[in-house]
Amino acid sequence: MSESTGTVDELAGLVPSRSRRATLVVGAIIVTAVALAWFAPPWLHPKLEMASMGAAYAWKGAPYELTQATLPDNQSAVTVIGVDDVAGARVAGVWVTYTNQEEIAVEHAMESAVQSGLVPGDPQAAIRTLIAGGAPFGGTKAPARVGPASSVWVLWEITDCRDAQTYDRGMTVRLRSPLGTTVVQRVTGSPGPFDQGTDWLLETDTCPR
Repeated sequence: MSESTGTVDELAGLVPSRSRRATLVVGAIIVTAVALAWFAPPWLHPKLEMASMGAAYAWKGAPYELTQATLPDNQSAVTVIGVDDVAGARVAGVWVTYTNQEEIAVEHAMESAVQSGLVPGDPQAAIRTLIAGGAPFGGTKAPARVGPASSVWVLWEITDCRDAQTYDRGMTVRLRSPLGTTVVQRVTGSPGPFDQGTDWLLETDTCPR
């Protein structure tokens, strides 16, 4: 045996080899992690489950639209951190309601604001008008926790209805689970600002001219 060959053999003996037991342990850890992620999604992967109901309300004469996404009875407890802007519309506010009475209060507040003919000069004025009309938005602004049969309300400030041509239906929400994990979810079953097109927004003068 040459000196170089002996040196290589000695160095090889210094390199730790992975035993079969170590390989099995690593494999078991990976399988366990995958199983936990699969079987415990409400805690590790929070998400919103959309019910079939939803609504959208245009503010006549002003560039604001209020949308409602209704969650089903099997919605797990997660926290809505916020909703992202879309092309042609900015998010002015996000709130959560928990009862039918609160939903009715929001609807009445929006109807009263539209019928009054008030034209808010900015998003904060629009929010104040809704709260003054009885909308329970004072203590439910995101971050807010949702649960079974909750509703997520978004006030959109419409900036350019022409951008609706590139609009992708739904909205993008940011969520936090009870364990503190944060995820971004694209919710296609929820009403966004342009899900019903722009004709009705043009008719109500909600699209900026």
